[in-house]
Amino acid sequence: MRFCNCCVDCIVGNVLLDNADINDESKKILEKINDSTTVMAALTQPEHFINLIKHHSTDVDITTKNTDLGWKKTGHEFEEWKKDRVRSIKHTISKNFSTVILGVDDNFGDYTCIEKLTGAALRNRCILPLDDSAIILKDDELAERLLNDLKLAQGQALPVTYNTDFNMVTDESFSRIFFYGMGSVLLAKQKKVYSSEYGPFVVDMPFQNLKTRKLYRKYGARIHFSEDQKVTAIYDYRWERLVKAGDTGWAEAKMLAKVTSFFIMTAREHLSW
Repeated sequence: MRFCNCCVDCIVGNVLLDNADINDESKKILEKINDSTTVMAALTQPEHFINLIKHHSTDVDITTKNTDLGWKKTGHEFEEWKKDRVRSIKHTISKNFSTVILGVDDNFGDYTCIEKLTGAALRNRCILPLDDSAIILKDDELAERLLNDLKLAQGQALPVTYNTDFNMVTDESFSRIFFYGMGSVLLAKQKKVYSSEYGPFVVDMPFQNLKTRKLYRKYGARIHFSEDQKVTAIYDYRWERLVKAGDTGWAEAKMLAKVTSFFIMTAREHLSW
């Protein structure tokens, strides 16, 4: 048995991890992770996601019978509507940023007091402390075994993708993110068409000054595309270096660009705008 000063760590180490239905190889890997929140989520959440995938909502489940989103129909004509009060809930992310969600909708129903308390508990670092640590697995085969054992692989907690020619690894897949995927909103925001040896299209994301937690590297990348929409070079703002396709560090440069772009699209386009 392992003992520590934090009761949450004790619960994770002595109860959840010791009694988890996973093999010894996976347990030894999870034991090396200092963050109890990460371990707890890895052991308890996959079954929840699997159940959501098996019983996912469809368009039939979306109605406006009980949800009016703040508007009441006052008559039969198209324009006969009246604005009414709608329950909203404010989430304070920091002293400079907050978000507002509806108290009820067709997809998730009522936002209950239990959910509100659970969310507050998850954000409380005394209850669930965050302790950043890095675990580097020796090879992809070990990573695949771990994901399968934790039920975090495709077909389990991750739904099977409907894309058969988009693997997020090749240069072609990378380029498609920005010309035919959600990254196109970033490409569309660029006002200038460049004239350089690396091509006319650029996605510029100079976010290297954003603070990150320890062990996390800085954001910030500028992606160059040729006129035939192929990625040709990526500039790393943190290290002030340009990596061209095929150079040493190319895979790492693409990962930096993907992480930076997904962060921007989530925090700005998706959550804020």
